Amino acid sequence: MLTKEEGEEVVVDIIAELMDRLMVRCCQVFLKRQLIPFSVWWAQNILVETVECLLPMRDEGDDPEHEPFCQENPETHPCAVDPCVVDPWAEGRVPVLHSAQQ
Repeated sequence: MLTKEEGEEVVVDIIAELMDRLMVRCCQVFLKRQLIPFSVWWAQNILVETVECLLPMRDEGDDPEHEPFCQENPETHPCAVDPCVVDPWAEGRVPVLHSAQQ
């Protein structure tokens, strides 16, 4: 019985080694078959991206159906206060106006 178990262990070891070699070889064959299609796909994507960067697409403008959504704001009321004069040296500041004291 012990010799039978030892024989089975030897067979199991041999089968495991054969399966390892078989799986490595299958992986190599699979990669070799996929190499050319992957290389062609990769080169095509790189070429397309390069051409798109060099030749920008023409902007066709807005669709006439969506024009009502992109309209200017209505004019302000004539009695509205005029906006402040823009001072490029003091961005974001509001000028101070002193009123005459009585």
